[in-house]
Amino acid sequence: MSKKRSDLISWFTANPVAANLLMLLILIGGTLTLSTIRQEFLPEMKIEQISITIPYPQALPEQVEKQVVERAEAALAGIDGIKNIRSFSYEGGATIIARTKARANQAKIREEIGHAINSIENLPEKTQKPIIKVDTYKEGVLWVIVSGAMSERALKDVSSSIHRDLLSLSGVSRADLEGVRDNEISIELKDELLLEYGLNIEAVSSAIRMSVQDEPLGILKGKSGEILLRAATQSTTAKAFEDMILTTDATGTAVRLRDVAEIKDGFEEGNWFLRFNGERAAGIQVFRVGRQSIQDVAESVKTYVAEKQLQIPENVRVSVIADTSIPLEEQLDTMVSNVVTGAILVFLALSLFLRIKLAFWVVAGIPVCFLGTIWIMDTSPLGLSINMLTLFGFILVIGIVVDDAIVIGEHVHTSTTRDGYGLEQVIQGTKAVALPATFGVLTTIAAFIPVLMLPGVNGQLWGNIGWVVVICLIFSLIESKLILPAHLASMKKERWTRFNYWYRTLRSTVDQLLSFSIKHLYRPSLKWAIKWRYTVIALFLASALITAAMVKTGVVRLVFFPDFESDAIEVELSMPGGTPFGVTSQAAQAIEDAVITVNEQIKNEYQTNHDSIKNVISFSASETSVWFYAELAPVDQRPLSSKEIISAWRTAVGSIPGATRLKFNGVEDEPTPAIDIQLSGTNHTYLQQASQDLYGYLSEREGVHDLEHSLKPGKKELRLSPVPFSQSLGLTISDIASQVRQAVYGEKVHTFQRNGEETEVFVRYTNSQRNSLADLNQIHLNSAEGSLRFADAVNTEYHPSSMEIMHLNRKRISWITGDIDSRITNGGEIVDYINQFKPELEHRYPGISIRFAGQQEEQGDSIKAMKKWSLIALFLIYSLMAIPLRSYVQPFLIMSCIPFGIIGAVWGHYLFNLPLSVLSLCGIIALSGVVVNDSLVMVDFVNSRKRSGKNSIRSITEAGPARFRAILLTSLTTFLGLLPMMLEQSLQAQFLIPMAVSLGFGILFATLITLYLIPLLYLTMEDVLLFVKKFKQQLFMEPLEIPGRIGK
Repeated sequence: MSKKRSDLISWFTANPVAANLLMLLILIGGTLTLSTIRQEFLPEMKIEQISITIPYPQALPEQVEKQVVERAEAALAGIDGIKNIRSFSYEGGATIIARTKARANQAKIREEIGHAINSIENLPEKTQKPIIKVDTYKEGVLWVIVSGAMSERALKDVSSSIHRDLLSLSGVSRADLEGVRDNEISIELKDELLLEYGLNIEAVSSAIRMSVQDEPLGILKGKSGEILLRAATQSTTAKAFEDMILTTDATGTAVRLRDVAEIKDGFEEGNWFLRFNGERAAGIQVFRVGRQSIQDVAESVKTYVAEKQLQIPENVRVSVIADTSIPLEEQLDTMVSNVVTGAILVFLALSLFLRIKLAFWVVAGIPVCFLGTIWIMDTSPLGLSINMLTLFGFILVIGIVVDDAIVIGEHVHTSTTRDGYGLEQVIQGTKAVALPATFGVLTTIAAFIPVLMLPGVNGQLWGNIGWVVVICLIFSLIESKLILPAHLASMKKERWTRFNYWYRTLRSTVDQLLSFSIKHLYRPSLKWAIKWRYTVIALFLASALITAAMVKTGVVRLVFFPDFESDAIEVELSMPGGTPFGVTSQAAQAIEDAVITVNEQIKNEYQTNHDSIKNVISFSASETSVWFYAELAPVDQRPLSSKEIISAWRTAVGSIPGATRLKFNGVEDEPTPAIDIQLSGTNHTYLQQASQDLYGYLSEREGVHDLEHSLKPGKKELRLSPVPFSQSLGLTISDIASQVRQAVYGEKVHTFQRNGEETEVFVRYTNSQRNSLADLNQIHLNSAEGSLRFADAVNTEYHPSSMEIMHLNRKRISWITGDIDSRITNGGEIVDYINQFKPELEHRYPGISIRFAGQQEEQGDSIKAMKKWSLIALFLIYSLMAIPLRSYVQPFLIMSCIPFGIIGAVWGHYLFNLPLSVLSLCGIIALSGVVVNDSLVMVDFVNSRKRSGKNSIRSITEAGPARFRAILLTSLTTFLGLLPMMLEQSLQAQFLIPMAVSLGFGILFATLITLYLIPLLYLTMEDVLLFVKKFKQQLFMEPLEIPGRIGK
């Protein structure tokens, strides 16, 4: 092999077989991976926290806080690897969340937490076994709803059968059944009958336990073999329990359980419901687990549902809703259609300026880069999937992935047209721009480093976009340097025939127009700009200031996450603790009825036959809270936006008397509240008062809505204590607590399996004896000296209680959350508004501290990380430019242009009436890389002409026209590649449009930067260096030397 073929570019160019095999390897690897790569709606995230749940049945939040949470928090103190500890004390138990530090060993921390919790010696006896688990991300795929006119038992039987069927499907590993109550046998005792037979609830419970023994007794060994011995008297029906003998009366007659109790074989106590379009229903939420594909899981379930509907009775309906595979599939379709359309537009644009064969091979780099990226996504340790975020990355990179190939292809076209067609001309043409083009792409990769290094959940989400862009750009380097030149080397001189004469005429016309534009428009304007360079630079600065003022004054709004059109609406209703279930149910019914009202209003006003709100689920998980999920008709089948429908629904509902929370949200809205403030302190009175003051202050702010605070009143608390008389009879507070708990909540005496489901058996008093204090007053308590009425034995006193008590790092906290109307205000303005009031609040209530959580906390953490990694990225970008330019000064010249590139992005948002958001930032980051890339090649061309002995002005006036076509082509193809996305009207495209607008319009303005601002700054830098040289010469009497090149 000759010396000329020793480098990779020369070797691959001279060996087209190797280049083609490399291309085929990438294409085959990516194509095969398409069928196996994981598909999911959102990327699987590592949740860096461990949760501890400690059930304490029937305990009030204050009891849970004092007796469980404070002791558990003390036990967890000092465990290495825990970042912070949050706890929630609520009726019936506590949840403690230990957030771990990044990259901590969660398995080890979980083991230490388990040891610490299990070593607590003074937890209340009634607390149940703590559940400790490392929290993992689970992604819901869809809901299967079973509804119809049937009894609760029939609904449970049908839904349980479907639930078991779904779990047996291939590809379905997890499905949770909701909206049905657990089986329970309730043995409800009558106080007066217990007195008559001399029994009490404890005696009855003991008798039942003795009657349901099921124990192994050993093995009987004999000559005929071994026989297992077992004592088994299982009772699994109400009839079996009714016949149990408790004792005998004075006449020796057996007293059976049915003589003192009513046995109900039904469901656990508790009031909740799940309704679908107003009918009783059960829901099964199906999840994707591990490497399962969301599309495969959804398809398997939907096929089963379609077949099942044909087999079940007509009064039973099985429906699929909240199918997340649909938006993912639509996003895939959007990406593919826009990639194809963009590629066609890019090909047509290139064909006007370059040869068709050259244009084809440049555009062929898109599938090579995309399929190569998919191959690496699935096979590398990154473990990336096809999801909404990685699709964003592919859309973003469409506009820049072929820039490198265009630069090389255009220069090869120029070289071969000028010097003739041959292998050496292609190699030399490629090498002439390979160095600056390669380093230019590397600077774009470096620009995405801050996105890859974001902390927490933001990093896991946005990192998907960054990695796709980085991998795509790496493959673009491989394709443009090793594969493309080999294809270009096979080109011969164009041969024109009568069949392609029209194309020759078109190309010739375009070439003439281009030459005219360069000779008579660009070159004279560049010379004029050089002459008046400081005035032109001032105009660029003025445009930057005007653009900044547009953002500052709100002409172009600045938001963290924009409002998007939704295909579903969620509503959350909360009532005060202790609200009767009937009141909550009536409020839920009013919200459901309002859907009918809204649909009729829209039909009448807009003369349409379609319902805008299609399907509504209402699910009550407790007696005081209800969650609603409403599917909307497709965008093209409804006249109103989701925001307008939400407004109409909210108006139709009106106010719900006593509601502590009534929140309407589109499902595409930012999941965390825009306002999330935490207050903490040791003085609970101050904490409550400070929360109320801040809540009132925020409610006065225009643009703030759906405010909510955590210090909600819970159920009324009735505290019991023995009277002196009952104490004299030996009745202790412990006796009272135990007997009242047994009477009201019940005593679990048995658990057994029936039809594959667990059934619990409880002994308690009848409903009529435990509905009110008046009922309790009539029951009897037992002491060592006999029984006495509750009213005679116990003092009662009402106290207020909390619904939930929260701690952060062992301090009690409260929070205030809310949302904002982004058309009126934004998160930054709200933070400033709160900070104005913060000093006064902290002075008024000493010891109270205020911190921002939610979006503000996420933004703060992200901005802090962005600042750190942006400095590193800027240094890398500087280094990647300084190396090929061999200058310490010139990289600053190029980097000074980055802020100017944002001008086009902002004006693009203005034209499309879009706010600047975190989505826009991704496009701006990519834009910065493109600006640097084009500018680097331009400066390199100027330097190469200066090295040949020409002065700076002549070098610029030659380099600018020489680069004009390549710069025009990269800008035009980037814009055209993104144009279909910018004009896309589908629901899923709304996430992508801000990125496309930032890059597409930014690149148009970046053309002016490369063609004019870079040359002018180049000369200005030389002017500055010349001034410095003169100053030094005058100061030190040194001879003046004009530098031949900046930074030399």
